[in-house]
Amino acid sequence: MKEKAQARTKILNAAEEVFACRGFGGARTADIARSAGVNKALLHYYFATKEGLYQSVMDRLLFELIELAQGVLKKGLKGRELVNGIFDAFFDYAAKHRYFVRLTTADNAGKQGRYLENMLRNFFRPLFARAQDHLESEAKKGRLQKIDAPNFLITIYLSILSFFSDTKFVSAVAGYDVTASSELAKRKAFLKKMIEKMTML
Repeated sequence: MKEKAQARTKILNAAEEVFACRGFGGARTADIARSAGVNKALLHYYFATKEGLYQSVMDRLLFELIELAQGVLKKGLKGRELVNGIFDAFFDYAAKHRYFVRLTTADNAGKQGRYLENMLRNFFRPLFARAQDHLESEAKKGRLQKIDAPNFLITIYLSILSFFSDTKFVSAVAGYDVTASSELAKRKAFLKKMIEKMTML
C-alpha cells in the first residue's frame, strides 16, 4: 500500500514539472513516466488519461494551498501574527511548488483552461475573500493599518510568485543562487519587513 502511494506521488511530482515546463499540450505521458522512474503502464494504472493526470496535479496543488490558508485563518491570529501567518504559509508553499505560477496560467493549461478556471473560482476565490475579511476586520479593530486588503493580498501573491517563477534568471542577475536555503531565508525576511511596514501601526 505504501509503495503504491509512493509511486503515485512520484508520478504527480514528475507531472507537475513536465506540465509546467511544456504546457498541457506539449506534455507526454511517456516523458512523465520516465521522469517519475516508472513505466507508462503503471502511470496509466493510476491515471487513465493525460487529462485526468493534469486535473490530479492541479487538485493536489490547489487543495494543499487551500488547506494551508484555512489552517492559518482558523488559528484566530491577530494583527501582526495574522499578516505573518498568511505570508509565511504562502512563501513556504511557493518555495515547495516553484512551478505554481506556470501551472496556473491559461496558456499552460491549454484545453484544460476551463477546469483550472473553475477550480480557482470555486475554491480559491472564497478563500481570498476570507483572508480579505480578516485583514479588514483587524484594521477596524485598530490592530493593523487601514489597508486596501484585496490589493495587499495581490501584492503578497505577486511579490512571492514573481520571484519563484524564474529563479534562474534572478540568480544570473544577482550573481548567486537565490534558491540556496540561506538566501531564501534572507529573501523571506526582507519581504516580511516590507509587508510589516505596510500594515503595522
